[in-house]
Amino acid sequence: MAMNAAAYRDQSELARAAGISQSTVNRILSGRAKHPDALSLFKLARACNVSVEWLVAGEEPEKVSVALAYITGREAELLTMYRSVSELGKKVIFSAAETALQLDPPPNQETE
Repeated sequence: MAMNAAAYRDQSELARAAGISQSTVNRILSGRAKHPDALSLFKLARACNVSVEWLVAGEEPEKVSVALAYITGREAELLTMYRSVSELGKKVIFSAAETALQLDPPPNQETE
């Protein structure tokens, strides 16, 4: 387990290191948090010096890996909201993001 590998004696110590509550750590590690928020997972992973993917799955995925080292709190909040909505909600969010990119493309990138 990441907590033991990182040499934390208990969940309280891990919670202090990660900057989240001990009850949140307990819910995540016990599996009672069915959809933990991305920011808490990121903080736990950082405190344990593992990737979020490893923390969640116990192994590095074969999927596209996303480095979350530069994610802001606002981005983590958006990811948490995205994960909590239905498939229809996810389609609406993607549509809104595509529209935003068309209206205000990032610098030095051409729109399709």
